[in-house]
Amino acid sequence: MSVPQVFALANCLGGRQAGTFWRPPSQPTDPVAIRRKDAEYAANLAADEAEELRQYEAKLLANELRLSNATASVDSGANGYTSEKLLDDYYAERKARDRTKDTLAFIEGHSKRLKRRLPKLARDITHAFLLGYIATRREEGVGEVINKELGILRPALKLAYRSGLFDVDPAKVIPAFDSMMKPGERWVRPHEVLGIALILMRRRMPHRAAQMVYAIATGTERSALPRARAEDVRKDERAVIVHGSKRESRKNRTVPTPLPEQRALLAWALAHADGGKDGALFSKWTNANSDMKEACEELGIPSVCLNDLRRSYATWLGLVGIRDELLDIALGHKAKTVLAAHYRKFSGPALIRSMEEEHTAKANGRTGAWWLADDEEDSRTGSNQSASPVGPV
Repeated sequence: MSVPQVFALANCLGGRQAGTFWRPPSQPTDPVAIRRKDAEYAANLAADEAEELRQYEAKLLANELRLSNATASVDSGANGYTSEKLLDDYYAERKARDRTKDTLAFIEGHSKRLKRRLPKLARDITHAFLLGYIATRREEGVGEVINKELGILRPALKLAYRSGLFDVDPAKVIPAFDSMMKPGERWVRPHEVLGIALILMRRRMPHRAAQMVYAIATGTERSALPRARAEDVRKDERAVIVHGSKRESRKNRTVPTPLPEQRALLAWALAHADGGKDGALFSKWTNANSDMKEACEELGIPSVCLNDLRRSYATWLGLVGIRDELLDIALGHKAKTVLAAHYRKFSGPALIRSMEEEHTAKANGRTGAWWLADDEEDSRTGSNQSASPVGPV
């Protein structure tokens, strides 16, 4: 097809008269009109670009305004964030993480004391304030609980800091603190157990004496005592099941009782238990430490608390030669060495058998009562802290 034929076809398709080159209907043919059209197109393009720029700037301004409002909101929240809300939020966060009832009760108890002593606004909790707080608490004679209170405040501040409700890094706020606490050393000798139990029975509290001797015989911690049940004690009284909390090593653990003194105490505790709620062996002993302290004062011996009863279990078995690795398992402690971690694999029967074998082996070469060994050491060093007028049984 020749070029004229192509033009002719284009004219036909465009509905134009012959001899006129086809152009799109919107395109003018006059040079002046074409220039005017190009100018309009350029003007429209500039207007569109200006509108896009305006919308973009408006969007940026809106984002900046939104960010400014959010920052102002956070600042307003931080400025009005109270110490009470700080501690309540931490409690709620721990509860949401399914912490045990004992842990939540611990947090709640220390939070109540903190709320009474902290400034109203959390922003006023400063390094200087906490230095004064520690000094005041030490003057009050409660230095041993400062670590516990700071142990609640520190994670509470961290939570608020991450949420933008506390402006300063808690690491710069919480002072370094040495509580100078020493591990307890008091433990109860068998003749002291008899004396304290007799005082409690005379005061018509044989069920409290039963709880005391049960804790000594089994090393049961305070929080686990209300969960003790009669069926937890083996029929031959060679071991008990202790329903601890906080960590897996304490939950439903087997606690051997290889000493005849322990088994005698267990039998006596079962006979004098008063029974608690939902089939529990004991009712809750709210004034345990004060009741035992009064009994000790009447006997003229150093006072005893529930932690000392648990320590007595470890001391009794330690004096007859039971290894620390086995004691750690029985008490639900964390493994401190590779050897201790190996012993963690012991099942309940293996732990019972190991303790009984060690006790039997050491008993064959022992002369005198095992609980007098520590007294002999005290006499050599001049210490007589726990001497009792009750006398050995």
